Amino acid sequence: MRETALSTPGAGVTAPHRPFSVPMIEWLYLQNPLSSFSPDCPPLPGQRFPGLRIGHEILELLIFAGRRLAKDAVTIRPAHFHSAKMYHQQFSCLDPRREGQLIALIRDTENDHLADVSWAIHLGCLRDDLTGDVVSWDPDIQIFALTQDLQNHFLTDAYHESVWREVSACRFSIEWDCFQDRYSRHAKDGGAPLA
Repeated sequence: MRETALSTPGAGVTAPHRPFSVPMIEWLYLQNPLSSFSPDCPPLPGQRFPGLRIGHEILELLIFAGRRLAKDAVTIRPAHFHSAKMYHQQFSCLDPRREGQLIALIRDTENDHLADVSWAIHLGCLRDDLTGDVVSWDPDIQIFALTQDLQNHFLTDAYHESVWREVSACRFSIEWDCFQDRYSRHAKDGGAPLA
């Protein structure tokens, strides 16, 4: 975790504002080295051991710390889709277009197992249905705003219009044959986590 300054984009969403003081969570490694994976608890990308299942509690603690330190927000840049989806319950992407893309990706994969989706994205098996192109995971900063000035960025009509325009324009799908092939090869190579 490190402290950094954050500026909201102007571009018609909000007027440029003073830089916001935020703690940036670079990485949360919440795993249990005394536990083992099972069919009911498969590894997610980046995991060497099963998770501790305390992510929400740790985020609440970090939000509390941000408030206590009078920061404008708590920010994260999730390394993998499963983290972004979990954080999305409380955090929003700074860029409204990226927020719309994340909402569309969650919508388009909601009926699939989260571990499979996260691995498929990690292994390059996510497609843009409109272009047919492979979509790589390029996470945006996700923010939990603590001050009204920063909350206002997410409350503007321009932000919401941009988000929903992007949601409407995006359609994603997983190439499951690609996933089966690449995941099988990954498992044959020892299944070492791919960071």
